[in-house]
Amino acid sequence: MKQTTTEMVEAVNAFKQGKAIQYKAHGANNWSGNCEVPAWDFSRFEYREIPEHPHKCYMVITGDDSTDTVHLTEKEAIAHAALEDRVVLMEEII
Repeated sequence: MKQTTTEMVEAVNAFKQGKAIQYKAHGANNWSGNCEVPAWDFSRFEYREIPEHPHKCYMVITGDDSTDTVHLTEKEAIAHAALEDRVVLMEEII
């Protein structure tokens, strides 16, 4: 998914302010580590300030992959989990 103009400007301004930037190819799932000298090739890549707080979510693992669910809070995940299910914290690391 390509970035909006606002998102592009936010990334450039964050870099100007000395904040760390990461990038990923359009359609990719994983962000790179710190991009010290961004190429600003918005036709091929997305850029963002590295989040200070990694994204977190909770996955309820049921043993049947087709029914696993993802939740934004631990409380919500536990409410949707059966006794035999596992609730796993997923945290973005890069």
